[in-house]
Amino acid sequence: MLGLFALATAIPALFLVVAPRLPKTPPSRAPGAPSAAAPQRPSAGRPMALLVAVIASRQWAQANLLTFVPLYVVTYLHESPALASQLLAVLSLGSVVGTLVAGRLGDRFGPRPVIATSLFVATPLLLLLFVVAGPAMFAVIFLAGAALVMALSLSVVLAQAYMPERTALAAGLTLGLGVGLGGVGSAVLGGVADAIGLGRTVGLFWLAPLLGALLSLALPSAARATRGSDQK
Repeated sequence: MLGLFALATAIPALFLVVAPRLPKTPPSRAPGAPSAAAPQRPSAGRPMALLVAVIASRQWAQANLLTFVPLYVVTYLHESPALASQLLAVLSLGSVVGTLVAGRLGDRFGPRPVIATSLFVATPLLLLLFVVAGPAMFAVIFLAGAALVMALSLSVVLAQAYMPERTALAAGLTLGLGVGLGGVGSAVLGGVADAIGLGRTVGLFWLAPLLGALLSLALPSAARATRGSDQK
């Protein structure tokens, strides 16, 4: 299991180094127009690698909730499957609301501060989720879903700012690669749950958004990512 996780992490890391060096199709110019030297942008390799790691951490937390909350409610708390389904529905509802709120906050403050703040907010919520009971559990999982999805929706905007000539590749790295790596992390955590028990494992869920929040502090802003080309 750990070997699979290492392989799944190493291949994308190699791709992130190679992708920014792939040749681009030069923009077309009118016949007879003088050729001008294309401005050189800073390499997108490092910020994209950081961003994919942030998204993988966020998706790891999301996948943990979707996978283990029903199992925890039914087998550990001995509650009905209906309660587990209701919690997942509230989680999804929170994600919908979080997507709408993220757009407004991202327009006002920029994607990077919102990504970092949302993951820092999600960290104590995932700690609190397995301490509270009753209606409070619904409120906490709603807020956790809203906070976690903010980082995902705005990460696509930030990735396309890092790679403006390859917006499709940027979307694929964030929504495809980052989300996939998060799922691998959840599979590894399943092995941990088998080894130490589900009750202890859910107490580790907060580590995933905290890791993403700390990594997001090193992300360059969208303005900084494009400033290098404007000054040349």
